[in-house]
Amino acid sequence: MQVWEIASNGRAITYRGHSAQVNAVVWSPDGKRIASASNDKTVQVWDLTKEHNFFTSLLFPSRGPSTYRGHSNRVNGRVNAVAWSPDGKRIVSASSDKTIQVWNAVTGNLTFIYRHYSSAMNAVAWSPDSRRIGAGSNDTTVQVWDAMTRNSILTYRGHLNYVTALAWSPDGSRIASASVDRTVQLWLVP
Repeated sequence: MQVWEIASNGRAITYRGHSAQVNAVVWSPDGKRIASASNDKTVQVWDLTKEHNFFTSLLFPSRGPSTYRGHSNRVNGRVNAVAWSPDGKRIVSASSDKTIQVWNAVTGNLTFIYRHYSSAMNAVAWSPDSRRIGAGSNDTTVQVWDAMTRNSILTYRGHLNYVTALAWSPDGSRIASASVDRTVQLWLVP
């Protein structure tokens, strides 16, 4: 993973830690950390306020990323998507292990697992108020639930193929979902 500094003509800082392809990255709301999701079945959280290079990793091993390893060790446990809650308190990750997992962004402690028994999960998004989570899957649906009560709010069934990306509108009233069916659909959330 590389972070480029635009002001210094694109100087890049490279973070190494995943043992497989990196599928997604997201900034923390305060801009001090980045979470990365990988085929190695982990999410790593990098603190950008600390220097990360070969020499500091040898001298100060605690300066490396914190690693969330809650997803399955099965063959298809790769982590496909990651999203940081707008309040900065939680991270949600979506995996081919048919789960999305919500965990504390500071401690790394698991707070909730949603098991979707039929399909891999590909996309996740938080509502602007950090109260709801949307997740898209290979079964062509988008599931939305309350992140506090863990109750299902709705299942959107408008796509004809895998749902690959989600974005919540800034006012929290709509979700845009993208699919392998070549559509982007905009729909209302109660």
